[in-house]
Amino acid sequence: MSRPARRLKLLLSLNSRASLVASKHVTRQYAQSALKVRSDDCRTASRTRTPTWRPREERVQEEQEEEGNFDSRGFWSKEVQCETKFSDHLNGVFPGLQFPPELARRILTHASHQTATNGHNASLSFIGRRVLDSYLHLFLTSSSALTPEHDLEDIAYRTLHTYALGEHVGSKWGLGRSLRWVPAIAREAREQVKAQPDSPDLRKVGLYKVQGDAVTAVMGGIFFQFGGSVAHRVFHTRLLPCMLVKGALHEAFHRDALLACDRMGGPEGRLAVNSSTKNVAESAY
Repeated sequence: MSRPARRLKLLLSLNSRASLVASKHVTRQYAQSALKVRSDDCRTASRTRTPTWRPREERVQEEQEEEGNFDSRGFWSKEVQCETKFSDHLNGVFPGLQFPPELARRILTHASHQTATNGHNASLSFIGRRVLDSYLHLFLTSSSALTPEHDLEDIAYRTLHTYALGEHVGSKWGLGRSLRWVPAIAREAREQVKAQPDSPDLRKVGLYKVQGDAVTAVMGGIFFQFGGSVAHRVFHTRLLPCMLVKGALHEAFHRDALLACDRMGGPEGRLAVNSSTKNVAESAY
């Protein structure tokens, strides 16, 4: 390579390095300026932004004030929850049965409530749903009204639908007066429903859905605490008669449902099984 060519190559190399250094210097200055502007913005925002942290007691109190207890007629009750309130309510609905306070609290606590971290009714509701499904299919398959044209799955679906259980059974048992849950609606909408307790919007609010879950949780709790015989009697004397309405249990089985209820002592019959009544359930069909 000739001398002029080597000089040209050296000059091009020096120009390329100088351009690269200048580019890095400009990039560094731009980055530093951007960071300075960003830090200034953050300091300004921190001075004008309202603090979001609040003491836990204040947050819990606000949640309790907003949520209340949505009873079976759409009212929010703000009475203080006591340890025996839940068991007293269930003991009154089912005379003869003594619910432990801890079990009753779990039965009447929905997963939406802030105290659900200490236990809620989801697992008991899962058990109760299977218990109800078993007892209903035993009743249907043993009924003289059953014909090949009847669709057992459809009948069971309509009879044990969560909304139907909540509307007809949960309201009958008054579960909404003691049930702890948080409606998934804005506070303004709650006030509107509160002002119109007979409004059809109760279904939209979710009351019947939550009460239906509580009904299945009650059955799961009874099965767990008192056994299958007592749960069977509760099903035929306290629950199934409430479903003899349009859109629930098929009309063809209403007569057999009433007969089974009468054979087990009727709607006010004893629930606790003793030596003199232990064979009543077996002779129900």
